[in-house]
Amino acid sequence: MRYKDHILRAMNTDVEHLNLEENMLMNRTRCLILISLLVGMFAQAQTSSIKGIVTDVKTIPVEYANVILYDAADSTKIVKAATTDVKGRFELSKIPHGSYRLYASCVGYVGTHIRIHNIQEHIKDLPIVLEEQTVALDETTVTAQRVVMEFDRQIIYPGKQEKETAIDGIDLVDKLQLHGIVVGKVEGTISGVLGGTVKLRVNGGPADLNDLRQIDPKMVRRVEYHDMPSMRYGKVEAVIDLYVKRQEFGGSGRIDASHSAISPSGNGLANLKLYHSKSEFSFWGNGNYHRFSGYTKKTVTYNFEDMPALTRNEEWHNVGKGREGSYRGGIGYSYLNPDDVLFTAKLSYSGSPTESASQGDVRIEGQPNTKIQIVENRLNKSPRLGLYFQKSLKKKQFVAFEVAGSYVHTNSYYTYNEQQENVMLSDILSDVDGDTYSVVAEGIYEKRFKTNKLSVGLNHRLSYVDNVYEGTTEYKSKFNNYNTYGYAEWMGRFKKLDYSLAVRGTFNRIIQGDEKTLSKNLGATWRLGYRPNQKLQVRYSGETYVVVPALRTLNNVEQAINAYQIRRGNPELKNTTVYTNTLMLNHKCTNNFTYTLSANDVYTVHPQLATTFRENGKFITQEQNGRYYHQLHFTGNINWSFFDRQLRLFSRLNYKFAREKGKSFSNFYDTYYGELGGEWTFLKKFAVTLAFGKRADVFSDEKIYYNSWEVASGIMYVWKNWNFSGLMKWRLGNSYAFWEKSMNPYVVSDMRHYVSDTKNQIMLRVAWKFKFGHQRKSASQRIENSGGESAVF
Repeated sequence: MRYKDHILRAMNTDVEHLNLEENMLMNRTRCLILISLLVGMFAQAQTSSIKGIVTDVKTIPVEYANVILYDAADSTKIVKAATTDVKGRFELSKIPHGSYRLYASCVGYVGTHIRIHNIQEHIKDLPIVLEEQTVALDETTVTAQRVVMEFDRQIIYPGKQEKETAIDGIDLVDKLQLHGIVVGKVEGTISGVLGGTVKLRVNGGPADLNDLRQIDPKMVRRVEYHDMPSMRYGKVEAVIDLYVKRQEFGGSGRIDASHSAISPSGNGLANLKLYHSKSEFSFWGNGNYHRFSGYTKKTVTYNFEDMPALTRNEEWHNVGKGREGSYRGGIGYSYLNPDDVLFTAKLSYSGSPTESASQGDVRIEGQPNTKIQIVENRLNKSPRLGLYFQKSLKKKQFVAFEVAGSYVHTNSYYTYNEQQENVMLSDILSDVDGDTYSVVAEGIYEKRFKTNKLSVGLNHRLSYVDNVYEGTTEYKSKFNNYNTYGYAEWMGRFKKLDYSLAVRGTFNRIIQGDEKTLSKNLGATWRLGYRPNQKLQVRYSGETYVVVPALRTLNNVEQAINAYQIRRGNPELKNTTVYTNTLMLNHKCTNNFTYTLSANDVYTVHPQLATTFRENGKFITQEQNGRYYHQLHFTGNINWSFFDRQLRLFSRLNYKFAREKGKSFSNFYDTYYGELGGEWTFLKKFAVTLAFGKRADVFSDEKIYYNSWEVASGIMYVWKNWNFSGLMKWRLGNSYAFWEKSMNPYVVSDMRHYVSDTKNQIMLRVAWKFKFGHQRKSASQRIENSGGESAVF
């Protein structure tokens, strides 16, 4: 028993020692955890953060303002820095305890300093108010931050020289020399260097050329140029968004007129805007006209299978003056509660009449001359109504809804007859009345995160077409088109790498009589960008999408062109699939020297190609689905400025080649084109421009349209609210307006069109603007849906 008791006592002693060691170990662990927590809490207590919002004196958020925190003891030492978002908010985190000097600035505002003494805790909702510059900004201040490169766009702050010498928004875009953008100085147009559509916007909302014509360049705060647009904007080559100030009370207006000193042609516009608190009322009207006369020389060879080729030498001229022009007017209303709600309504009406009559001769070897007469009249009329509503929600959310309706009426009258020795050989009449009704509805939702953004949208378009063809061919065409697409896009950033991925689904249905066509497809866009610094950016984008045939090409109708040729619609056209890849390099070497290099590759499967073939003794021209279309385009742009941007030089060089392959044909072509020039501003009121260039030759429907080299020069003078300018253009070498050459093996043609007053042009322009009331430091949005288009074949 004693022995067992001794053993038990020994065992109990061992257990007590083990328990004691275990308790000591647990106590040490608890101490370590407690010490770690205390150290973490103490370390956290040693840093603070600052959150706030930057606004103007009207409490309107200021976007892209720079907020910099300096060490109070060393004014050159930057501790933290941030840029405000679209709501004017910023955040500076992990700030060690101490005293600092906070500086906030933005182009167009007076910078402000805030002293922060011995910061010990987090600061939330710090208000910073910036006052707008009351005098013209010093040019060096503007150029110091003139271009900010973002992943999906470039933010350009127009300088003093551009804003003071530009006449309107279109002229300002031209002076900015945006890479990939072509501005027609005489025509007043904006297009992409690849031939695609450029979507215009004002203060973030859709706009058109007419809206840009109404803009006072001095009121433009910044321009956002999307050269790799988000899927939200649809299938466009680029997006240009002008952010413009508006007034709070009073009004503004502009009258602009230009006329040719050589030919009877000109254009004019007038607009008036009235402001009351958060409302804007707008009224506008514009128009242009052109009277022309000229002649055409054409050689056409028809190659038959069972007989010798027939060559026709045709020449005809205008009888009297041809007429063409356009007109447009409208009214609009917008209500804007900044940073909350926007509602806009816009009603417009437009028309474009064209009239011409020609006569001439046709010479065929071994036959008497044939007299030809051609009459062609066309009129388009279209009213449009657009409604838009947007709302900013909590937690950086945004929703927008848009509804637009349009009606397009097209009347086309065409006669062609050939007469030989009082015998009528051909008498063709085509009289078409077409009506197209369209309703478009769209909804968009966006959610912003710290460095990411989610965007989703849904769009539905309903179109009804009613076309009546009378004359040599009689036919009625009625069909409905339902098109719905939705998209989702995610944009983000990881360190110096930007990326985005978007997918889109499309549902398209066409009902024509008892025939129904249904198609469903998916598309995607992916983009990558690398920015080692704010001066260098390399980006890549890829996209795949499906193109639905235009409604006017789906008409099952035939129209005679002349005694030999017939143009035929094709209701059997299928969708085409397009793959694009773009690589772009942007480099801002200095504030005064930038260049851009880009390469674009487009490959289309089953493209929609027009061709001419033989059938039942006739030459039939019809659009068909080919095998492929491949295009490569290279471009280089340089912008160089001197003397505080008073002297600006620019260069645009482009090379493009394309190959198309149909079911029974293959074609190849290439073209060089570009522009070199400069602008010199002196005495703050004069500007002189000089440019030398050529537009791209166009290849379409087995035909090449050749353009000529041109020299253009202009001079402009500003006096108070008046602007006087003149533009001169000379076409070098060739006297014809354009040259068209066919590559089809069945119908080989060479046509040159001469217009007497287009080789050299001199345009004189005068503009007057006025303003009354108080200026507001906010921005308004204007929305307009493009509506429908004519579906007449």
